[in-house]
Amino acid sequence: MSQVIEISSKSKFQIYSIEISPEFNSPYKMFAVNSYKSNSIKSHALNKRTHEFKEFDFVSNKYLFRAITDWEETDKINIKIIHDEESFSEDQNTTNKTSIILIISMLITILSYKYLNKYFGITFLTNLILLFYVYNDIRVIIPVKITDLSVKIYPFEEELNFMEYDINKVKQVLQKKIDFSKCNFCNFSAVKNSEIASNEKDVVFIINIGSNNIPYSAVSLRTGGYKGKILLFSDEKLSNEFVKCGIDLIPTKMNCRKRMDNNEYKHQLMFSRILIIKDVIERCKEEIGRVLYYDQGDTYFQGDPFTFDDQSLHVSDEGIILRTEIYNFNWAKKIPGFDINYFGNNNVICFGLFAGDKDSVWKVLSLVSSTWIAGEPVLNDQTLYNIVLRSKIPQKIDLNITIDKDFRSIGVNLLFGNATNLWPLKPLGKFASGSAQYKPVAIHQYNRKQEYRELFNNQCHAI
Repeated sequence: MSQVIEISSKSKFQIYSIEISPEFNSPYKMFAVNSYKSNSIKSHALNKRTHEFKEFDFVSNKYLFRAITDWEETDKINIKIIHDEESFSEDQNTTNKTSIILIISMLITILSYKYLNKYFGITFLTNLILLFYVYNDIRVIIPVKITDLSVKIYPFEEELNFMEYDINKVKQVLQKKIDFSKCNFCNFSAVKNSEIASNEKDVVFIINIGSNNIPYSAVSLRTGGYKGKILLFSDEKLSNEFVKCGIDLIPTKMNCRKRMDNNEYKHQLMFSRILIIKDVIERCKEEIGRVLYYDQGDTYFQGDPFTFDDQSLHVSDEGIILRTEIYNFNWAKKIPGFDINYFGNNNVICFGLFAGDKDSVWKVLSLVSSTWIAGEPVLNDQTLYNIVLRSKIPQKIDLNITIDKDFRSIGVNLLFGNATNLWPLKPLGKFASGSAQYKPVAIHQYNRKQEYRELFNNQCHAI
């Protein structure tokens, strides 16, 4: 999604402005472009207007821009470079005194679009045909040749420079044997919905930076029968009672120094989970099998969550249409130029609980992370997650999406629905939907109701 547009020049001439505009077939496409090092929120404007630049990031005869887009094979990006005619003529008598300019228009046709990565033998592959048309009504003494200009488009690669974590500790944990025989388990009998189960190569990620949330949820994971690794990325210490449950602390810190009540800092914390998981998968691919992430402050498990063995991203449906749910609606409306109807009648997919094979998880996190550069204002990551999932990108990169009935986000139902009928109050091990009486393995957003929070916490000693 996040691409670098590089315009190179062999000749020395003054560029007056550069215009970049998309020509897409669908009204619901993402396109934004800005200077390569921009901190402007405008870089997140998902619209199809022409973007004009008179100030450029110019390095070694290269003009650099960054584009966020989900173009297809038949889409086009038009680049127009406008020059001051004085740069082309040594004979000023050959021109009139009006402001005549030379326009070189480059039509970039996207012939193929594939999103893969070097860690999995895949990269973005964008084959470009550059067609140059020169329109000029003056005699040019120093002509601009077609070969003087070239355009490249390639993936933007972000560095994980606004946070630090102990990668050596991660590698040690992934290679060691797990022992949770002395764990003080929760008080419930595990639900078993599948013969498929976890193993020691499966990895659960918990990100807990700048917060003192205690990981009792991870104890419920062990009680439910989970046998894989649990990595807790945190800047806090970890009590020995959790170490006994096979939970491994990975020391982590944010390099930005903003207060926790600062909204921008909170959003950077949100993105930290994306970048950490993505980075670990890239650097420890051989040691990882399947992956699960959950928001540990509002999730409990009543069984082993690894009930799948397919090549798919398993997601949690919140059970409400996105454009009718007030929080997600407001997050989406903060994107300049974005049409909320993009989501149609699709439900909210929660970003606080997902799992899958490592390749599928890596793909979706790469897409979502590509919409932001550290230092820029941050948009809500769940909104961007839903934009990606509802686009055509997953199909193009062989990313299968499975709405998993074992991953239930029940917050909206508890707050705005008839909780008594939909999710009647029952303890872990017996918690089930009111209609189908199905017991989901993961229960997310249970803490929206105090009585649910107190019941579950009491079962897992979190009192």
